[in-house]
Amino acid sequence: MALNYDEIALADAFKRDPLMDVSLSNLIVKERYKVLKLWAETSRTNIFTAYDLKEQKPVLAHIVKNHLFRQGEELQKWIKSVKSMRRLKEPGWCFELLDLDIWKKKLVCVTAPFDGLTLSHILSSERELPLNFVLKILSNVAGLLSKAATLGYPSRSITREDLFVNPEGEIRLLRFTPSRMEGLSPEQVRDVTPDLYFLSCLIYELFCYEIPFTQSRRHIDLERAHFMAKLKTRKNQSQKDLFGPIVDLFVMCSGKDSDNRIDTMEVLIQKLQKLWQESLRLHNAAEMKTEREQLNSAFDVVYALRGESSPIPPTATENAYSRVWQKNQIPSEADTEFVFRIIAVLIIVLSFCYKFFQGGS
Repeated sequence: MALNYDEIALADAFKRDPLMDVSLSNLIVKERYKVLKLWAETSRTNIFTAYDLKEQKPVLAHIVKNHLFRQGEELQKWIKSVKSMRRLKEPGWCFELLDLDIWKKKLVCVTAPFDGLTLSHILSSERELPLNFVLKILSNVAGLLSKAATLGYPSRSITREDLFVNPEGEIRLLRFTPSRMEGLSPEQVRDVTPDLYFLSCLIYELFCYEIPFTQSRRHIDLERAHFMAKLKTRKNQSQKDLFGPIVDLFVMCSGKDSDNRIDTMEVLIQKLQKLWQESLRLHNAAEMKTEREQLNSAFDVVYALRGESSPIPPTATENAYSRVWQKNQIPSEADTEFVFRIIAVLIIVLSFCYKFFQGGS
């Protein structure tokens, strides 16, 4: 079956060839990690796919750029933030740190492999990401921030370059950075939880590919209207019933609606999970409808080529699978019982014949 629009958009967003193939250069880091391809580049690191010659397994090598290495205090903060992620190893939202060391005046961070790209790359593609995919990312990030809070992590934020996403919506975070509350006045900062505000911005950005709360859209009613207008331009409208709840969630997370504000991460996670489940239901229903229409259309073409009309009229019931399925329905319970009786009689007759011929011989 042909790919649907969501599947095509997702495939396009994750379509990326390695930036450079260096496997033939025989570059081996620390006499252990054979560097294969430059997979991604951020403002601070070059990320290579590599192979651990000692353990005989693939890894990712994050090599910090020289300009950061020269900034001693900044480098120490980077090392500390990466090492601290070991406390968040479970349930798999963060990279598994395998090695962290200096090699030829370069800081090398080796992690377990992950078949994903940085969130900054996904956003730069400006593809229409499926609703259920975005909601799963948001749910995972919310869970990660909630777990970090229970472990006593200090005020934190996540950069788009340090968060990796794969086509299944799974995430891996390399490190936290100090929390920032950009776009808010000092009065608003006192009333908003940093993690919830960060997620409100992420909700907006994943759907609109732009940051919220710009100078031209200061009032929350303008933000709400702009967000809804962006959602209504989506080519895939099969889940349009969720547009309103998504916009409301953004407003409640940002803390700009004092009457319906979300105050805890647990409440946000529950709302995200509920929206995600509903998006999956709508997605599956839309797929079944498309499959039914394609199947009916294909058989209509066959009948037309034969010079025949379709023997079964289109069904008016929503839950019917297809006209072809209706035509080839499985036997009813009464029909099944009749078939079993026929088979039983045949077995008795065959057994009698077998004994008769055995006795005759």
